Amino acid sequence: LHNLLTYAALRKLMDGLSGDYQKLAADLVPGQITMAALQNVLQSLLAEHVSIRNLPLILEAVAEASPHSRNVNLIVEHVRGRLAQQICQGLLGPDGFISVITLQWNWEQAFHEHIEQQGEDRVFTMPPTMVHDFVMAARPIIQEQIARGHPFAILVSQDIRPFVRTLLERVSSSTPVISH
Repeated sequence: LHNLLTYAALRKLMDGLSGDYQKLAADLVPGQITMAALQNVLQSLLAEHVSIRNLPLILEAVAEASPHSRNVNLIVEHVRGRLAQQICQGLLGPDGFISVITLQWNWEQAFHEHIEQQGEDRVFTMPPTMVHDFVMAARPIIQEQIARGHPFAILVSQDIRPFVRTLLERVSSSTPVISH
């Protein structure tokens, strides 16, 4: 779905906003963020199966984050925080709870140790053998949960969420990775 959000499709979405949000969009693009970067933010959300129907809230979140960072990944994480209720609502099981799988402490720690700050960017430096070990350890657990047929999510700390998501995408692209 994220590949279908073209520049023209985004322009149409923006043109369909109500009057107040038209003003916000006009102030936001291109003053604080380029249309291409906004498109990238929305595509990133869609790639993780996060609905962009609440475009006004997404634009507000982008407006909050963009003065502090031009990094699309950081903006996406801020937007996800603002959409937390919507994201969690989609993960509720029939009992009204969200089933989560957490990482073992040693994996959580390993991810934290292998993230380096380089200016505004965060770089993931985990060695390939360790990445392979993580993916191989996670695969059977995720496959077991999928076989049970109940909705679930992987719950990790906010700092490592995008990196865990990237690695687990190889195992199951539809498995949500959420943070506190």
